[in-house]
Amino acid sequence: RTEAYVSGRQTKEEFRTSCTLEAQEIGESPFGPNFLRTIGSTLVVEAKLHLGFRRSLLGVKGPFVWVHRKFNSVWATWSTVRKAIKVINLGAKGVYNSSIEEDDSTSQQSSFSSEMKGEKMKETMKNILPEIMELTFAYNNQDISSALKGACWRLFADEINTTDKQQRMKKAEAILILGQEFLTKGNAIDGTDTSNNSDSTTTC
Repeated sequence: RTEAYVSGRQTKEEFRTSCTLEAQEIGESPFGPNFLRTIGSTLVVEAKLHLGFRRSLLGVKGPFVWVHRKFNSVWATWSTVRKAIKVINLGAKGVYNSSIEEDDSTSQQSSFSSEMKGEKMKETMKNILPEIMELTFAYNNQDISSALKGACWRLFADEINTTDKQQRMKKAEAILILGQEFLTKGNAIDGTDTSNNSDSTTTC
């Protein structure tokens, strides 16, 4: 994906435009903005981590990016755990309320119809389904982010042994540009401010 820019066949602006068009195409697909934000934010952090250690003076920016990356990872994990707990609590609450109503109905009418049970189950699922969807997205986002982190690590590690420094820097710049355009487009679709997410490639 980055070869045209790294090899010099595309200028930085041409490559950025191609990334914007790709992001626009992904953004039009179902759940596209979610994927764009996840992919974009991960690529931006991984590229800045690589550039921070190798481009900034004495590599001082690298540790700061690493701390930011670690914080994001911990926060994402905690957010997923909270969503899982919420789903469990809602499910347990629905079952408990259904049991209470069944006991009340049994004491008053000596029976609790299967139709009423079905209605209560539908109501419980209606309340819990949005939370299940959020939990599913959270797990998917973590899987995507983890896979991209591994891919970037292997890419940059291999580049150290196979290419010169200038090519390695251009490869990292290309990853950064791609991530910025994905993140910017994903946020723009949802109306989120992107002013802090589209720094130039000279930031690190």
